[in-house]
Amino acid sequence: MDRQGFIGGTDAIRIMNGEWLQLYEEKLGLTEPDDLSEVLAVQLGVHTERFNLDWWEQEYDHGWQLKGAKKHYQREIEVTGNGVPLKGTADMEVITKQNTSFIVEAKHTNAFTNMATIIERYMPQIQLYMYLHKIYCDRLNYRTEGCYLSVIFGNSKWESKHISYDPEYVKLMMEKIKEFWSHVVDQRPPSNRDAETPDISSIAIDRKVKMDMNRDNEWMSDAHDYVDTLESAKKNESAKKRLMSHIPPDVYQMDCSLLSVNITDKRRTIKVKEQS
Repeated sequence: MDRQGFIGGTDAIRIMNGEWLQLYEEKLGLTEPDDLSEVLAVQLGVHTERFNLDWWEQEYDHGWQLKGAKKHYQREIEVTGNGVPLKGTADMEVITKQNTSFIVEAKHTNAFTNMATIIERYMPQIQLYMYLHKIYCDRLNYRTEGCYLSVIFGNSKWESKHISYDPEYVKLMMEKIKEFWSHVVDQRPPSNRDAETPDISSIAIDRKVKMDMNRDNEWMSDAHDYVDTLESAKKNESAKKRLMSHIPPDVYQMDCSLLSVNITDKRRTIKVKEQS
């Protein structure tokens, strides 16, 4: 695929990772991009994509959302944003009978990674695709509903998370993309950059957010009690109950320097951090 003349999803990842010089040379045709046709992990992802999307639909067919919905596989969207030609190919686009639309991205990774790592790794691509999708949907008066990330881990585990669109993240990313593209237009070789790793804790995952509790005095007091009383079961249980009483309904993680509480529909898990 000829990837010159525009910025795509994988380009956004590389720009945010600081890989500017090699990408610049590829955009000008000075070097060839890596040949991925014989990379097993990449080709597995390509060949399992349709199965991945069909599996996602099977697991998420809640009737109200997908019954009668229109599905488009490999939906390509091309726009110009901030003077930069942008192109993205969402693995699947769904348009519901309620005139809402969302995209689904399929990934296949090894069995030893986790969903949090995958979300962080592909966030630039996901946010760029949602940005393009939103522009496309605004023209058709569809309300956008973010992106579902569907991931197969190895050959025995599947997981999906809903990722919300974040205008602030996109704004920062587009500034970096525009700066990089100016080098391509002017044919000015850039130097590589430090990786840009914006805080993604404010981005809702499954419509829930992560909270930084380091400045909440009451939480920190109870967190200290919890950590200090781990050896005393009765006191520890009391501290745990007080700690859990702080959890609102719309978060998936509450975090501070002492510990993290991870919240799912089925359980709440406390992980104490090692203190230096």
